[in-house]
Amino acid sequence: QYLVSFRFMLCTFLFEAVVDPMNALENLYLTSLVLFGVAVVSYILSRITSLMVELDAMNADVSRDFWKLRRFCAQRNVAPELKRRVVRYLESVCEERRNRVDEGDIRMLSWLTKDLADQLRFAAHGEHFKVHPLFDNITRRFQVTLHRICGTACDEMSLAIEDPLFFTGEVASKMFMV
Repeated sequence: QYLVSFRFMLCTFLFEAVVDPMNALENLYLTSLVLFGVAVVSYILSRITSLMVELDAMNADVSRDFWKLRRFCAQRNVAPELKRRVVRYLESVCEERRNRVDEGDIRMLSWLTKDLADQLRFAAHGEHFKVHPLFDNITRRFQVTLHRICGTACDEMSLAIEDPLFFTGEVASKMFMV
């Protein structure tokens, strides 16, 4: 009798259609099904809420950093044009980072063996090497060598519009693939 009352209360509280069971076993089954449904919905809602709170915290950090940057520029009398370029560049980087996962964002990659890390780096950056005939030839003949080159010599670099990559007369110490 108590089980029937409990199930009726749950169904009424959740605005579910009331199904009348024919015996105690059906009543127990329906009650457990309603409780399971409540647990699943509660889990989903709590997960969505925690993700929203996490996203809000991330956005708050970015907003706080932009506020600090504007304050820094004002205190140091940074030229308005330079300030505008810096803010515009950082806004584009923030937008790109929101949509992209970098190697540094994945802590587990540090657990990889050197060989696996080199192979992964080649898989991520290898298409840039195929443009150059020398590296394309190395890729076809000596793939392990190119894996090692990627592991030790390959790095990404971001530039803002109008930022120079190198200067006239500068001694070349690196190779850049744009």
